[in-house]
Amino acid sequence: MPDLRTFLAVVKRARALICGDTGPIHFAAGLFVPVIALFGPTSPVRWRPLGQNCRILTGSPCTCAGATYDCESTRHCLGAISPEQVWASLQTLLKPG
Repeated sequence: MPDLRTFLAVVKRARALICGDTGPIHFAAGLFVPVIALFGPTSPVRWRPLGQNCRILTGSPCTCAGATYDCESTRHCLGAISPEQVWASLQTLLKPG
């Protein structure tokens, strides 16, 4: 596993970062790297990354209702986010102007 300095250098060079609701989205937002954050059982209102170049995608309503960090539903809430939604968000996020 790379050290934090190496990780941040790689993130800084990225055109965008797409990942779940984890620490790297906050590092990327702090480095002004465009972010697409995928939220499942956690609250995007409470935990969203800050910045203008951040897009939030949420899955289906989770029966866990944010009470846990791991979705315990039989139909995982993140499974409702389609690759097409992620792709469309990325195209919008990286559109010039």
